[in-house]
Amino acid sequence: RSIPKRGLSWRAIDSGAHTMANDFLNDPETAPFHEEARRRGVRAFAAFPIRQSGEVVGIINVYAGTPGFFTDDLLATLDEMAIDVSFALDNLEREAARKRAEAALAAKTELLRNTFENIGQGISLVDRDLRVVGWNRRFLDLLDLPESLLKEGAVAEDVLRFNALRGEYGPGDPEEQVRKRIDLMRRLDEYR
Repeated sequence: RSIPKRGLSWRAIDSGAHTMANDFLNDPETAPFHEEARRRGVRAFAAFPIRQSGEVVGIINVYAGTPGFFTDDLLATLDEMAIDVSFALDNLEREAARKRAEAALAAKTELLRNTFENIGQGISLVDRDLRVVGWNRRFLDLLDLPESLLKEGAVAEDVLRFNALRGEYGPGDPEEQVRKRIDLMRRLDEYR
């Protein structure tokens, strides 16, 4: 059943502010509803808008059996309750949006991981702090690196040192070879 576009409920939706009839059966604005209200014992009524993302999306209707039921304090409390419900709806929407974004990111991450792993070339990713943050299996195989060398928190310097110690960079001091390569990596970062 839809709400008829008349009466206090509709006005609360349309105006975005609470509406009230504290003497429902004597209020001319509520005349179309007097018979039903009398039968049901409604003597006072108030409607409070509920918002989601700033837009009115519904109302909370409060019915009372006593004329004059809605005091200023009670109206303020019920307004606050409607604001709290609106806040909760916004939080639910934000959480749902976050979960959708998280699921989309997980799907893209999985696609990237699968692509990364199935490329025929060896690839490694190094961040600005020269930490190795990603690599594929082919990278390990091509450089004949042990898996234990590349684990979370691995630094490029460790990989370079491993290669220098086994002679991959030719004759010379392994520590000097590592230092030169680290300096080169830092200079390359300046051009990004």
